[in-house]
Amino acid sequence: MHQAWGRRWSGFVWVAALGVALGVSSRAPAREYEAPVHVDSLEDLYELQHQGDLEDDSVEVLGALLQRPMNVNRADRYLLYDLPQLTYAQADAIIAYRADNGPFEALEKLAEVPGLSSGLIAAIAPFITFGDGEPRPVESTTSIRGKAEVGSIWRQGLDKNRAETDPKATDYIDPIVERKPRYPQTYLRLQGTGFTYLGAGALATFRRRTIAWWDYSRGYLVSNGPSDRLDLDSVYVFGGYGAVSMVLGSYTVGFGERLVFSSASPRFPHGWYENHDITEDNELGRLRPTNGQFGAAVSLTGAEIGSGWLDATVFVSDNRNDLYQYHLNYGLDPWYGANHCNTDSDCPGGYTCGGDGTCRASRIYQAGDLRQKSYTWETVKDAYEERLGGANVTANFGAKTHVGATAYVSTTSVRVGTEANSVFAYTAVMPRERQFGAYGVNAGWGYGPVELSAEVARTLAGGNGAYVRSVLTPTPQVELELGARYYGVLYENPHGRGEAARDKLFGLAARNERGLRLKSTFRPISDLKLVTGVDLWQNPYLPAIFFGSGAPEYRLKQEIPVDLWVMQRFDYEVTSKESASLLLDYKNKDLAHNKRGEVYDAGDFCDIGELADHGFDGATCGRGERRKLQLRFTTKRVARTSLWASYTAAWEDVSKYKNRLDFEQRFRLHAAVDGWTDGRVVAHVSYYSHKVDRAALAAASAIRFDPDDERGDPLLETYLELHQKILGTWKVWVRYGVIHYKGDQLGRFQWYQLAKLNLEARF
Repeated sequence: MHQAWGRRWSGFVWVAALGVALGVSSRAPAREYEAPVHVDSLEDLYELQHQGDLEDDSVEVLGALLQRPMNVNRADRYLLYDLPQLTYAQADAIIAYRADNGPFEALEKLAEVPGLSSGLIAAIAPFITFGDGEPRPVESTTSIRGKAEVGSIWRQGLDKNRAETDPKATDYIDPIVERKPRYPQTYLRLQGTGFTYLGAGALATFRRRTIAWWDYSRGYLVSNGPSDRLDLDSVYVFGGYGAVSMVLGSYTVGFGERLVFSSASPRFPHGWYENHDITEDNELGRLRPTNGQFGAAVSLTGAEIGSGWLDATVFVSDNRNDLYQYHLNYGLDPWYGANHCNTDSDCPGGYTCGGDGTCRASRIYQAGDLRQKSYTWETVKDAYEERLGGANVTANFGAKTHVGATAYVSTTSVRVGTEANSVFAYTAVMPRERQFGAYGVNAGWGYGPVELSAEVARTLAGGNGAYVRSVLTPTPQVELELGARYYGVLYENPHGRGEAARDKLFGLAARNERGLRLKSTFRPISDLKLVTGVDLWQNPYLPAIFFGSGAPEYRLKQEIPVDLWVMQRFDYEVTSKESASLLLDYKNKDLAHNKRGEVYDAGDFCDIGELADHGFDGATCGRGERRKLQLRFTTKRVARTSLWASYTAAWEDVSKYKNRLDFEQRFRLHAAVDGWTDGRVVAHVSYYSHKVDRAALAAASAIRFDPDDERGDPLLETYLELHQKILGTWKVWVRYGVIHYKGDQLGRFQWYQLAKLNLEARF
């Protein structure tokens, strides 16, 4: 087995080496996103996410930048890397120009930086801000400045597909639809700075969650159902003087390659960030505040040590968190006696025999009537509490050279159903152990055109992880990034967010994985950019059985396939007013649909050996492929108007146990018009069609459209937005949209209307 694995790994390395050889004449963006990023608001980002153009991690980074724009007069090269389309060389050019000429005063000054085109400046404009160039540790002014923002989202279903006389109507009522929020979900965000070194902020929401509790007499979790509740989700005060800065309240924090600890959005975090971010789920019409810490963090930045300087951060947190219903498992109350089982038949109704040999459930019943069906797909309010503490120390010896160490420890307590020994499910991100943690070191070195960085980590439970990244820039026209990663099967670290595929073993993405990733860009002419991404990885182990204590046992796969993702994008500036892009994307493990490879535990995977062991001799595992082609054209030919259109075609394997490729298409048209002073109107329409299988496509003389969308993607989506600034202080933003689905399932709405409102005032 080891020899076979050695041969496979050798082939793996040779493929990666070939990628390096082919890409050595390329120029790589510091952070290359999955699609061209030309947005003006969070809504634009959510649209790209909803259509599958941007991954969740990318939306998190860009969304945080839109809500807290980066001050380019204070940002270091690592923060600048997160700006869309910016290369390492361009980030260094910004810093060099700032050092020689002083701080930037306006967007137009960036045009004086060598290598920054007008198109690039337009792309990063929504994510940056300007201020004085003094190296203060916090955003601050001598006068009081602030912003108040109110946002609301409301989603209402229409034309429900349910016949009251149909007997099935009483047997199936889709709880996802029936329990959608009926009232507008609303947030209030306040933030301000003043008195030179102080700042503060808060986020309050009115949103839908479920309160559940244990019912002794029935032996289940019960609830009165989801309801809209007013909560203060984050509040903070921050400040600093000289090299010391601190935050009290809500914050995020992260370090290095994010392998040991990170809750922050930047790709290369190095300290704490105040937290008041929020995301909007247009699919469900709900709000979701960004998870982070609540407590205190103190940082020392730029303390001189010989030929370099020292950065250090200490942080503590005690935070209550919501939990998705199916990430919570409770057992039988001790009143029932010993809780041991071998099969589901050994458990009462509603319970199943878990992998740890005990009867467990995730169901939540109506408190007033257990005969009703259990609630499903709910988010339980304040379901668990986490206490943690950690620290980082980094010695810097230049802009590219550093050595650092990070460590943290954490304990959790489940606050719901404690009488029944509630634990986190195996698919939850949080580990089932009440105490956990990790420690590790990271280092970076750079000289001339070469940069190397790495981080290694180990958890208190004995799992190991490592990540290595290299950047080569021999000339301003050549740039290449290559990364290698290894995450052991025992690397159970919920706060480690190192670069990884979206595969999850027992809720964790950075686990049971080894892989290589190549990123590059090539400009054969000034107006043409070729962006390439290649990722190869393996998941060597499968979960097999569980010991009685609940610890999982793993089995090495008989065959360890190499999973592949390849992306090639062509961006062409046709004229100063028109641009076009072509995207080709291939995955041989479909990570985008049908939960394939996203979360796998005992039984939730497709393995030929397992199927044969259970008597399914003729069965086969689906290829897991997804092939995507996307065309996009943008024009600003008409004065005060921006128009873009896109067409996407994808062939994907939608079955876990069949080899079949289905076909989908999406058409989108988007127009933004600055029709009057400080006003804008935006219109968008999207049409989606699915599906024709591969055999049908081969036999058809023309492409056929099947309006029956079995997976629930909207067939038609359209909206209209209005933006208006008033007296330079107020900003009003309104959106109304209509979404249409097609399907025959009882209880589902065919149409939805979505309304959103945002009011902002600056002082």
